[in-house]
Amino acid sequence: MLRGRLFYIVLVLVLCFAAPSRAGDATVFSLWPVVDYRADEISNYRSLHLLGPLFKYEAKDDETEYALRPFFYHATDASGMSQTESFIRWPSIAVSPMPITSTSSTS
Repeated sequence: MLRGRLFYIVLVLVLCFAAPSRAGDATVFSLWPVVDYRADEISNYRSLHLLGPLFKYEAKDDETEYALRPFFYHATDASGMSQTESFIRWPSIAVSPMPITSTSSTS
């Protein structure tokens, strides 16, 4: 019980006092696996990852990628080419009509 309370107290303190670190023009803010944000003004790069690898957004110059794993991924580049992938194939239900048969008995 005491270990659980201590864990939550430390977690709240880390979340309250977490500040992004800056090195030159680069910014890094990480509370992995909840949030991981990185940006660099010199190379025009931004990256955001939420909940570990589940949500991803990255942009560098004219290239952009975003994903909602394991369901969706999309990327575009400077030439306007884009790539989109959907990883889940929704099941299709095929229904064929069944003949109606009468089971009435005549006596």
